[in-house]
Amino acid sequence: MKKLQWIVLKLTGFLKPIYRRLGIFPYRGSISLQKHAKTKTWANTGQIKQLGSALYEQRHTSITALLLLIGTLLLTIAADISPFKAASWFSINTVWQTHATIIGLSFVVLIFLLEIVSQSRLVEGALEQFLRKSMVLPILVYSLLGSLIIGVLAIYPDLRTGWISPNLPAMLFAGTVFGVIFAYWKVITLVLTDKIDQEAYIILKENISQKIQQDTTIYEYDQILETYLPDGVKTEKTLYPYYGGRTDSLTAHDLELNGVIADIHLPTFVYGISEIVRIGEKHRKNDAKTDGDETSPDDEEDTPVEVRVKIGDNLQELSSILYIDSDFFHEDMESVYPIIAASILTRPGTGRDDSIQKIHKYTDFIDQEGKRIVRNAESRAFLHFLNQYEDVVQHSFQELDEARFLIEEHRYTNADLPFYNLDQILFRVFEESLDEMNREFTNHILELLEALVHTTTQMELYGAYQRYMNQYSRFYFAVALRDDNLPENFSVGIIDHLIEKFEFSALNGMHRDYNTFDNLDGFEYYITSYSEVALEQAHRMFKYAFENQDARGFTKIWDTVTPQRDTGNDAVQETIRKEKQDLRFNAAAMTYDVSKDHEKYQETFDTIYNRCILKTYHDLPELFDIYFRIKEKEGNRTRWGQWQRQEHDIIQEMHGKPYSIEPVYSLGEFYCFTGILTGYLYDDRDVNPLNGKSLSEEDFRRIRMSVHDVKRKKPFIDVRQYIDEDDYDNLADRFLKYHKEIVDET
Repeated sequence: MKKLQWIVLKLTGFLKPIYRRLGIFPYRGSISLQKHAKTKTWANTGQIKQLGSALYEQRHTSITALLLLIGTLLLTIAADISPFKAASWFSINTVWQTHATIIGLSFVVLIFLLEIVSQSRLVEGALEQFLRKSMVLPILVYSLLGSLIIGVLAIYPDLRTGWISPNLPAMLFAGTVFGVIFAYWKVITLVLTDKIDQEAYIILKENISQKIQQDTTIYEYDQILETYLPDGVKTEKTLYPYYGGRTDSLTAHDLELNGVIADIHLPTFVYGISEIVRIGEKHRKNDAKTDGDETSPDDEEDTPVEVRVKIGDNLQELSSILYIDSDFFHEDMESVYPIIAASILTRPGTGRDDSIQKIHKYTDFIDQEGKRIVRNAESRAFLHFLNQYEDVVQHSFQELDEARFLIEEHRYTNADLPFYNLDQILFRVFEESLDEMNREFTNHILELLEALVHTTTQMELYGAYQRYMNQYSRFYFAVALRDDNLPENFSVGIIDHLIEKFEFSALNGMHRDYNTFDNLDGFEYYITSYSEVALEQAHRMFKYAFENQDARGFTKIWDTVTPQRDTGNDAVQETIRKEKQDLRFNAAAMTYDVSKDHEKYQETFDTIYNRCILKTYHDLPELFDIYFRIKEKEGNRTRWGQWQRQEHDIIQEMHGKPYSIEPVYSLGEFYCFTGILTGYLYDDRDVNPLNGKSLSEEDFRRIRMSVHDVKRKKPFIDVRQYIDEDDYDNLADRFLKYHKEIVDET
């Protein structure tokens, strides 16, 4: 067996240059051959479409022209067996002259039209594709071949034997005329209409479909590979991993590989992996004996080796082939590197990157086209642009839904979902609409965003929901960034409409959670909660509104996250209700904490206090529950209590300051401030509203410190608007007394 493996290994290494030109290992063990053996090629409609569209490509011009000639011969045979009278040879010279004249004049005009088209604004790839579909080159080749055939028959009459029909020149003449008419129609359509724009969208959709199909194929390759790997060795799931900063990898540089992964010889590759595992386990056992550890193999962890190479990878110097944990690695494994290198076949090219680059070329065109339409204020064209854009996005959703297993198998991360900057296009066109102060266009974009988000919840595409919900906070930031340059009524109207659409989108997400979960204990990283995504966007918009001193916008966002009632799913509703309470309490606390040290925000906070805090926190027991629930969350208690430097700030080069509220003392001070001023409105103040609650000595000590700080500093807002200033200290003392009483009862 080892001798056979040695022979295969040597043959694989010696014949690699030949295999590289073939693109596969042409014998049993090739993963590509195994994959194609399991696939019914002609049953794949996608491949049939690709085969048909390939006839339009320039490199297949001769084949297409030959097919046209074959079609002409078949028509000639059909004409011969038809009841119509056959053509005569006497007029062949005239036919030849007329045929040549038509070719000469027609293609001179076509070249002139193509020159006009080539100087247009149209995207290069779509232009080439459209011209290919016009079949100018195949028709030209066909016409010249037809002229040559007619000319030969005209010059050499002896060739007009009985087996050459006189209908042949007639059919060649007719084919040329119809071909020229077809080419004229295509090119004139290109010059006089905007069909080429639609062509760009069509090509983009085709490329996205091909990319997802390519990802599916790579997944299938991984499935085949996993059936051969030793126990404990897995393939990396993520299709587009980020290797920056990763260690413990066997790289392409280590194996002296470059180019695109074309094929893997499974027996050789698996043999190499098995040798690495054997060497690692051997030395791990030796080390365990040396250390006196008698742990049995059954108790040991999984083998710390992972296959990261994938068919279609464009290998760079540090591209990861295998992951081998540093604790498992031994220098003896380097002797196996030639085996693994020999089992991997590469070829020149760009691999999987090529399809992504093609997609980005068309998304860049659509981006520029959308902004151009906005700058020119072309209302009709803008609506057409949005319809085309929506069609592309909906196509992406549909393709993603059909390949949902790629998400379920964790092959895609949310960042890798095949949208390729489609969401960025909407944001940049929105920015352009703001710069042009076009209220109509911005409102249309918001309507479209809400419709797309609604579709993601209906189709249960969590990653897509996350991507497009993220646009709300980005849109809000874009408006806030231009606040000084926009008329107040314009920015206020846009923000009102934005928050209205955000509320609808957030409710759609929450209803998806109500329909999906029977129980939801909390927002954990492994739970795909639509409600969490919606509240995360509200959290960001709270920051932008407060930083922009937009108390009106802050209040509207506050109202959108008001806890719902009667949803039909009490268990999930209760969790979301508490998260909403925690989010609002933290947002209010952070505005208080910032405003007390920065005078420029105090007027904004005063409005927030009147419209949000005063109207919400008028029940001390509820306030008590919210504060101590947040405080007891330990590592998660600051989830809503921090405003980070978010990506929108970095993109716009604003570098907004990160901020987080200290969860014990600063948050506790806000609790005391709010409780003293608004937390209890009881006629009978001798009754402790906190009866039934409990408090530890440590918590009471901190509350006492916070109350003393609030009394000493006095609130920076004018308390005389709300309570008698002389009564303020008495209220603080009574607030402290209520907490002391429940400590004594503990």
